[in-house]
Amino acid sequence: RAEVAPSTTAGASTSSTTPPVSTTDASATVRTFQGKGGSVTVRSAGSGVALVAATPASGYGTDVRSSGPDKVEVRFTSGRSETRIEIEREHGAWRERVEDR
Repeated sequence: RAEVAPSTTAGASTSSTTPPVSTTDASATVRTFQGKGGSVTVRSAGSGVALVAATPASGYGTDVRSSGPDKVEVRFTSGRSETRIEIEREHGAWRERVEDR
């Protein structure tokens, strides 16, 4: 069974730890969502969603508000700039919101 560990980025003010993701689970889908302040990679399996990695852009800090299974919400901040990324699965469909402020 192959496993991928969550990534970390030097200079991030905070980091998250999530369980390894199985790359052999055929029912899982992995997607990455990008904003000005960073990117969020999530995995879905069935109706849930789980945080795989939150990677801030240079100069941004990371605040993981929710890592699943109902919703993943991550905020990246730098001074007065903020990026909010929220991802959910509803009836098998992806629902994402990316806001750069």
